[in-house]
Amino acid sequence: MGQKYSVVFDISKNKPFGNDISSYKDIKGNSVSLLRKDHPSSRAGTKFPGFKIYMHMLPEVGATYSYYLESVYYDNSLQEGLDKATVGMTKYVEVYFWEADYDNICPLFLELGDIYLHRKALNISSGIRSNKWTNVQPVSYESLRVLFENAVVISLQKTEGKKYTPHPSKDDFKVDKEPSETKFHTMTVNRDKDKPCQGYVAFTQKLDNGKPMNVLSTWNSYKKNMIRFKESIVQNEYKSAKIYYGSGDTQHNHPLILELELVKDEKGALEFYAINKDGRWEINSEIQTDNLDEKLDEQNCKYNNLFAVDLSKTAENLSKDNGSYSCGPDCKKHRITVSEYSTGNSDGYRNIQHVPDREYGDVLGRIKNGKSSLTLEGQEFPIERVSQVLVYYPLCSPKEPVLLRIYHGNAEGEWFKRDSISNNKWKRATEEDLKKGHTEKSAIKKVLDNLVKELNIPECEIKKDL
Repeated sequence: MGQKYSVVFDISKNKPFGNDISSYKDIKGNSVSLLRKDHPSSRAGTKFPGFKIYMHMLPEVGATYSYYLESVYYDNSLQEGLDKATVGMTKYVEVYFWEADYDNICPLFLELGDIYLHRKALNISSGIRSNKWTNVQPVSYESLRVLFENAVVISLQKTEGKKYTPHPSKDDFKVDKEPSETKFHTMTVNRDKDKPCQGYVAFTQKLDNGKPMNVLSTWNSYKKNMIRFKESIVQNEYKSAKIYYGSGDTQHNHPLILELELVKDEKGALEFYAINKDGRWEINSEIQTDNLDEKLDEQNCKYNNLFAVDLSKTAENLSKDNGSYSCGPDCKKHRITVSEYSTGNSDGYRNIQHVPDREYGDVLGRIKNGKSSLTLEGQEFPIERVSQVLVYYPLCSPKEPVLLRIYHGNAEGEWFKRDSISNNKWKRATEEDLKKGHTEKSAIKKVLDNLVKELNIPECEIKKDL
């Protein structure tokens, strides 16, 4: 019979789309043939749109030698539960995947067959990314269609009121239409404006059956491609997914951060992902709930070319940076210069100006004061063609801004005054205040004096007869 050599199949192996046969070396140095079939049919002739099959085949026998299958692995993990006697007689293994599973991270079915391409055994995965397999008796391929019903591909551009079928075996996540069938669970989408702060919007997605979901990948309709994960997370269970965008990105072309809520306890646990240099979602442990808005500023700068003004920045605390600051370590192309601006007839007050380097863009994404975001009454972000943001501070409390003006467009300006010293809500200044500021030399000082009185700033004592 000659020499018999053992072969180990690795069902994690991938190949590009196409019907040509490629090969790979197993751990023993044998050449294993690999064939990919998309939208395939089973041996029984059943068609499976939305799936793909990879066939692993033993090397050709010679006059004095032959090969037999010793075992099946997924990367470095032995696949268990396969009948040893059947494995020993197997000449090929067909592995079923969802077509949307670009990285072959979730094998679904294993079909073992002989040299005549006769099926010897059909095995179904015992769980998502499980290394254990269960023999299917009686043989039926139909369970493949609804296997892992809570697995999803998240469509990143779906908006409020839109439902879709996210199951990887369907293409509904790629198209803008309502679900055409009820066999699979649908995903509901809700919109939160000014989330987590003004200048951003978030879309929360959940399965309509309330069950946890297993996230295989995400679909970007803008670029018509998958944004996959650097590391597989499909084995995890999540309550919801939240996608953050800049408010000015009305077509939702550039997702900034993906937030996933794990099923761990009643409160859950949050994971934050950003797109890395390879175009994949990568978990970022530096992003937390308490700094989410700052990290969004960095991403908004990077992808949408927007900048944020930070009122806590002064010429004094920026002396080492030549009086300027950027949006953050991940986006330094925007520089905002800070300097003192003459207050004219406004004795007792200091005026600080924030001026963007307009060579790199002049679109304002939001205004913040250190860790706190400002909420400007009735103001929509982003604001285009911003040339300057002026901020007034009383000298009696030099760290508390009380009045600001945003210059944009053709010398247009928006005035806002502090609503309360205990928060960062700002009201639009009245038209009367605005007119006084232009017609009376001392009017702006009167506005500031009255505002400081209204705010009851403890450090400030303003004479009542000013």
